[in-house]
Amino acid sequence: MAEPQRARPKPTPETQHFWDGTKAGELRLQRCDACAHVYFPPRPFCPSCA
Repeated sequence: MAEPQRARPKPTPETQHFWDGTKAGELRLQRCDACAHVYFPPRPFCPSCA
């Protein structure tokens, strides 16, 4: 019996660049303009500065 498929995540404005990168075979991460911290998963704020 085949395993059930997982639901695909729906891109949001904060994650669209990440999903576009996966289609292009790239891993795209976010970097804060203020402190240069690189973080994942994508979110609308820097976890270091917030």
